[in-house]
Amino acid sequence: LGKYGADLGLNLAQLLRTIAKLEGDFRIRLSSINPEDLTDELIEVIAQEERICNHLHIPAQSGSTSVLRRMGRNYTADDFISRVLKLREFDPLFSITTDIMVGFPGETEEEFKETLDFVKTVEFSKVHTFRYSQRPNTPAARFENQIPGNIKKERAEILIKHADNVAYEYRKKLVGKTTIVLVEGVQNGIAYGYDEYYLLHESNCGVTGEFSKVKICSVTNEGVVSKVVQKHASNE
Repeated sequence: LGKYGADLGLNLAQLLRTIAKLEGDFRIRLSSINPEDLTDELIEVIAQEERICNHLHIPAQSGSTSVLRRMGRNYTADDFISRVLKLREFDPLFSITTDIMVGFPGETEEEFKETLDFVKTVEFSKVHTFRYSQRPNTPAARFENQIPGNIKKERAEILIKHADNVAYEYRKKLVGKTTIVLVEGVQNGIAYGYDEYYLLHESNCGVTGEFSKVKICSVTNEGVVSKVVQKHASNE
């Protein structure tokens, strides 16, 4: 996604500006984008265009710079954090979701702890945790110090619990805030949908396929509970 337009003399930031000026009641949510593609120009567009959701999925892979080097990534943990801080200059609650791998070959206890600290520092709204899996004919498969399966399992469980706690604390910061939810379904009188922060809402009413302005009242283990302030709200 971040490389859009490289063969056309364009870039993603320019595309977003064009789309945001189209007529209609819609919003724009970007899918996964790599840290190195999150340029200052792109961040500026996200900050200026209200139709672009204040949420990005940025795959970190690890919170340890030494592990990232072994993975062949061209960014450090501090590089990642600096991009997040830039996003949060215009919205301190800007939502960041990510993917993190545990058990990459040679991952030490200290490096794993660095990842735990990294998750807390960034305050991710959600972390997808997965374990390294050795694949034939890949450079990492030939690395020494392959991590035993039981240790990978243990680290994954620790990270999942830790990340869930961090995400829960993040959601608590949004209690009392008014957001716009796109209702995706209604069941037993409860409307479900996601807001611009990619938080799953349970609201007291709503119409499938329409935007509702809501106020966040409380948090759940998976999302938030909100009360509708205005039905048929516009996202323009």
